[in-house]
Amino acid sequence: MISSDIINPSKRPILLYDGKCNLCDGLIRFLIKRDRQKSIDLLTLHEKEGRQIRSDIGFSEKIPDSIIFIDQQGIFIKSQAIFRIIEYLGGSWKILLFFKLFPDRVNNFIYDTVARNRYRIFGQRYECSFNQSGKY
Repeated sequence: MISSDIINPSKRPILLYDGKCNLCDGLIRFLIKRDRQKSIDLLTLHEKEGRQIRSDIGFSEKIPDSIIFIDQQGIFIKSQAIFRIIEYLGGSWKILLFFKLFPDRVNNFIYDTVARNRYRIFGQRYECSFNQSGKY
């Protein structure tokens, strides 16, 4: 595994997401409202910096069907990325960590099923509605 220090010298967690996906857009809007300390850097998988990070951690040019979360503990994808985000949000959201009791293969099966069908179910954008200033 590549050290998250190499990828993320700022030491702030990074969330890479599909900026063209309406479900991911909803997740980002949710995070912006609840991450009051603005502790998580948000990047799309499509933008230059996001593509470079993807390359650095060994993802192919094809956009993965997963969000990617990078922090001091490592690189997380799929359901494990969701659990790390919940841990950062804290508060009553931590009740959702109950699902960590299920095996990764079960959580990732659910994640993969939603991810594979996300454009059909939730729709797709031409471009990301979020910009680096945190404005929509």
